[in-house]
Amino acid sequence: MLQYLYNFGTNFTYMGLFGPSKSTRIIEQLTAQVNQMASLMNTRISGMTVFPTYSVTDNAERYCTTDDVYSIVRMIATAAASIPIYNYIKNGSKLDDAPEGNELSLLLETPFEGMSSYESFYKIYATRLVQGECILYKERPELGPNRGKLTRLIYMEPQSVNIIVSDTWPRKIIAYQYAPEGRVVLDNIKPEDIIHMKYFNPKVSFTGNELRGLSPLAVLKRRLTRVDSNNDVATAQLQNGGVPGIVYDKTPASATAGDLINKRKDNFYKYLTNSANKGAPFFTGNELGYIELGLKLVDMQVTELANIDFKSLCNAYGVSARLFNNDSTGSEHSDTNARVSLYTNAVIPEVKSVVDCLNMGLVPEFKGKNYKLNYDTSEVSELQDNLKDMVLWLEKAWWLTPNEKREMMDYDLSTEPLFDQYLLPQSLQTVEDFENIDIELTDDYAKPIK
Repeated sequence: MLQYLYNFGTNFTYMGLFGPSKSTRIIEQLTAQVNQMASLMNTRISGMTVFPTYSVTDNAERYCTTDDVYSIVRMIATAAASIPIYNYIKNGSKLDDAPEGNELSLLLETPFEGMSSYESFYKIYATRLVQGECILYKERPELGPNRGKLTRLIYMEPQSVNIIVSDTWPRKIIAYQYAPEGRVVLDNIKPEDIIHMKYFNPKVSFTGNELRGLSPLAVLKRRLTRVDSNNDVATAQLQNGGVPGIVYDKTPASATAGDLINKRKDNFYKYLTNSANKGAPFFTGNELGYIELGLKLVDMQVTELANIDFKSLCNAYGVSARLFNNDSTGSEHSDTNARVSLYTNAVIPEVKSVVDCLNMGLVPEFKGKNYKLNYDTSEVSELQDNLKDMVLWLEKAWWLTPNEKREMMDYDLSTEPLFDQYLLPQSLQTVEDFENIDIELTDDYAKPIK
């Protein structure tokens, strides 16, 4: 059909039905329309639409209903959102503070409409921790003074985002589709209009699942199933705790046994509810037996299993279970190390990953500004002791240049020539220098040893 339209317009020119200028203009219009149609058709034909799996929705439900998952995600996301991200201007190898009121800094103050910087970044970090990815849409007005410019970011929940994957190698995302609750709102979104922050996913499939982030909850699927089972068992056992056993009459049964049992039960209830009978024995005329029902929580070892499962959840997220008011024994030094590892193993990697994604997908939108985003951990009290130890160590590391020391402490390199030279302490001497030192012997050294 497309080739037919193209030949149709071309034949008109050859037949001379139009003048040279008019025919050329019609041919150009037809060619442009055909190219647009072909491009649209090729995009859909050569691509495969991949919809989110049901587990993506389950992950969001898990965060809202499982207290262990909520506690871990909240701790990491809260700490990460508290680390400020600043905008700088690259000046060679140095980073200078960006001028106040610049457009990128203003965007970082309110990334999402109606949400502060802390709320917006908490949402980004929590989404990554729960879903394994976070997808942001760059909104550009089509009209007005800001036409075509990035004015804000729109958060798109991963469970509502479909991806269109190429059918050629290497597999890549050629378009996005935003369809909350199955209703398409934005279709055929270009990849350059999306900031896709995702975890590594090695699970390669024909539908391109490796192009979506791998959720930690997907790795913990079996573990969470046992967590649910333990919770059900514990709940049922606690509910059954009101009926510890059965009291029965050992005497032979009679016609009035039922009435007698009911009267004895009523009498026993009245006896228990009377505070004056506290600690006094209850008397009965017949011999009674007792059958214990169920198992105790200790026998079921539900608490031990719950502790094991929670530690496994913490391990998957790179945090210590000591941070969540557990009853593990240990010194205060161990608690301090747990707080430090929270930042070094979980928080800072999250912040660095998000900052890198923003530098790749957001900063280039502000052309000609030479911006660069970076995070600042100088106000994190848990890291100050480590910083102090590093400063003391670097002070003695004469084999490193000052710029190498600055780089190890996440500072920008200095342009001063002295900072690229090795500064040796005066107390250091080479072996050759030591051999060339003339030592004058005194009479004490010349006397023989007796």
